[in-house]
Amino acid sequence: MKFQFKNLSTAFSTTFILFGLSFTSTATATAAYNSSAIVEYSINVTSGDSNALIIDEFYDFFDEIASATSKADSKIAPFSSFGTSYKHEMSANDAITEGVGESVYIWEYELLFENTSASDINLSIDFSYQLNAGTSGQDAYSEVALDILDDLFLENYVFADTGTDGVFHEPSVNGSETVDITLETGEFYSLYLDTYIVGYLETSPVPVPPAFWLMSSALLGLLGLKKRNA
Repeated sequence: MKFQFKNLSTAFSTTFILFGLSFTSTATATAAYNSSAIVEYSINVTSGDSNALIIDEFYDFFDEIASATSKADSKIAPFSSFGTSYKHEMSANDAITEGVGESVYIWEYELLFENTSASDINLSIDFSYQLNAGTSGQDAYSEVALDILDDLFLENYVFADTGTDGVFHEPSVNGSETVDITLETGEFYSLYLDTYIVGYLETSPVPVPPAFWLMSSALLGLLGLKKRNA
């Protein structure tokens, strides 16, 4: 049997609907996260000889898990003088259209103080933080955490998280703290500011309803009818 179409839009419409009904159709799903952390601090000597206070800093970054498409970035301002604010900016993101994407990025930072004078040194460390977690798409979750601790008594863990699961989350967390320390002669003190950014993404093909193909072919047919009547 031979079909002959006198109108191109009618032919295309029929071909389109036959194609749509002949195949199991899917649309591409996406999932993404984009999260960040900003930590600022300043150090002030309130009494004692600041010239006898030695400060060393240690920084390390590593990815515990990293998908092929995930990325991480950071800007770490090194300490150089008292009374100045220093900012650490860390971020990570990922976006996938198929399968699963997991990433865990860790930034470790330590400030080590040593009193080399013959008398006590009192110092005050002020720091603030801003944590932001963002997700979009099909199935996505992200968490940003800051672990603040020292080798004496301080231990504070704060985090922000969000997801596309419809569950209540807290995607943005801000805060500040002040740590006052007295260092005796020859004493050491360490303050740790460790940041974690976690992302989990998962996608699966989204079926396109057969009604989509029927509606599309009908629209094409109407376009052809309009042209014939013009």
